[in-house]
Amino acid sequence: MLLRLFKYLLTWCGVGVSKARYEWINSGAFLASQEWIDLRYRVLRESDGRCCLCGRGAIDGAKLNVDHIKPRRTHPGLAAARSNLQVLCNLCNRGKGNRPDDWRRSRRR
Repeated sequence: MLLRLFKYLLTWCGVGVSKARYEWINSGAFLASQEWIDLRYRVLRESDGRCCLCGRGAIDGAKLNVDHIKPRRTHPGLAAARSNLQVLCNLCNRGKGNRPDDWRRSRRR
């Protein structure tokens, strides 16, 4: 249990992420990778295609983004972690900016 917690904390802080992986995560290559595409698709399906904050979806004309709650640049170990992702529409994502706001608990439908 303690070892698992320690490994989680190392991942959360980005410790143990090589310089090459850090640079890849923060490049456009990560967003074009099959790993990201598969994860993004899974997250969109789990959210029923709706924004976690305002509840709008593609049916309402909203363009949806899979947002990193904690930014890839400062938390590279969480770049591909499901627990660090949420679905936001363009408007809500722009409003959030680079703040680590987690809106998943306040879903409105």
